[in-house]
Amino acid sequence: MLYYGIFEPQKEGGFFVEFPDVPGAFTQGNTLEEALEMAADALGTMLADGDRPEASSEVQVKKKAGTSLVYPIIASKKAMRQHGKKKRVNIVLPETLLCEIDEHVKSVSGLDRSAFLAKAASEQLHSSEAV
Repeated sequence: MLYYGIFEPQKEGGFFVEFPDVPGAFTQGNTLEEALEMAADALGTMLADGDRPEASSEVQVKKKAGTSLVYPIIASKKAMRQHGKKKRVNIVLPETLLCEIDEHVKSVSGLDRSAFLAKAASEQLHSSEAV
């Protein structure tokens, strides 16, 4: 999913970024590099719900941008996974493993069983891609 972002330099430094085709998708960065990274995350977050507005052409976005910079941005897959729709599922695990997971989760702030299992699955899938 490629959309064009408008990068507007700020007087105090940094860049404000918006996506004219994706309402509510905006961010900022202290440097252009940071703004580009933040833009991919913001775009991924806004597209995570599955709604994919039609993307304008580079020419159309440049007309809207005036003198601001325009860059093509691909939505962050990581942000899309984090913020995408959740679905409740039933799984079967050995009771001892479930107890181990629950004990581990108690020791880690901000983590619950579902978050732990999702993170473990994501890490496993990601490590498989490198093979």
